[in-house]
Amino acid sequence: MPGLRIEQIPPGAALQDEGRPGYRRFGVTKGGAMDPYALAEGQALLQNKNGSAALEMASAGSRFRSLGCNLVVCTGAEMKLTVNGHRAPWRQTISLANDDYLEFGAFREGTYGYLHLPGGIQGPVLLGSRSAHAQAELGWRPQIGDRLDPVAAEWSDDTLRLPPPDYFSQRTIRIMAGPQTGLFREDDRRALEEAEFTVTATRNRVGVRLESTHGPMDAELGTSIVSDAIVAGDIQVAADGIAVILLADCQPVGGYPRIATVISADLHIFAQIPQDMKFRMRLVGLDRAVGELSELRREIATLPTKLEPALRDPRDISDLMSYSLIDGVVSGED
Repeated sequence: MPGLRIEQIPPGAALQDEGRPGYRRFGVTKGGAMDPYALAEGQALLQNKNGSAALEMASAGSRFRSLGCNLVVCTGAEMKLTVNGHRAPWRQTISLANDDYLEFGAFREGTYGYLHLPGGIQGPVLLGSRSAHAQAELGWRPQIGDRLDPVAAEWSDDTLRLPPPDYFSQRTIRIMAGPQTGLFREDDRRALEEAEFTVTATRNRVGVRLESTHGPMDAELGTSIVSDAIVAGDIQVAADGIAVILLADCQPVGGYPRIATVISADLHIFAQIPQDMKFRMRLVGLDRAVGELSELRREIATLPTKLEPALRDPRDISDLMSYSLIDGVVSGED
């Protein structure tokens, strides 16, 4: 049986798919991949169905041994990728022979990278999803010695690639007002667009703590509001006045006031902003937010139409001299 044996894997790596919507009333938020666009890229390259799971990695240092022949794809935040020590391409199908080693080094951009197998990666299905959700104690977090097995037993030998997206360089995140925006001081509301924000080291799949050139915001509201439903993208202001942007695994209910919400179409862009990177926010209306989400879904749906055959760089072919580079030579007199 084909598959990958885990020789090395960083903490926090876990299976993720589109998540498990419909369970918030039971205390379980949707979760799922932090970058759904990257998840869809892998599905398009391998012709996987929606709902197929990939391995999400937020740290470098993964190493896998190929058991039999395998086909893999890596998407999301680009990392240094090698097969048997030789450079391998990102966003392109890669064929592995038995006992080949696939290794992930340092990130070159972004924060979350994904490893895909044909049909997705096998894992327990809980509440309709293979996604790991630490707070709800759901899903599978692979360990050293475990196997990653493809769902599909057969696949195409075509070498395909996708062009890289442009959102990794985006440093303006669009936000919209929420039910408690008007309760904040005017200077705090202005700061959302006027200040420069920095992603701090205090981050995980639940949320990211920010620093701001504006400084702490008014924290008095936190003692007077009633807890209510929250969603991924909400910007909470904790008791110390520091803003936190909530992400995929955030709790379903919270008591801190929310000054705004990152629009759904930009949430994966924010999630990929590296630690210590600065960014700005721009306020948009509800109609614009809905329109941008529709456009993102359209882009994801059209990914299969952007597939193109990959031309291999000779410098990346470790066994180049074993290929028949010249064939059918004639004298030239014919």
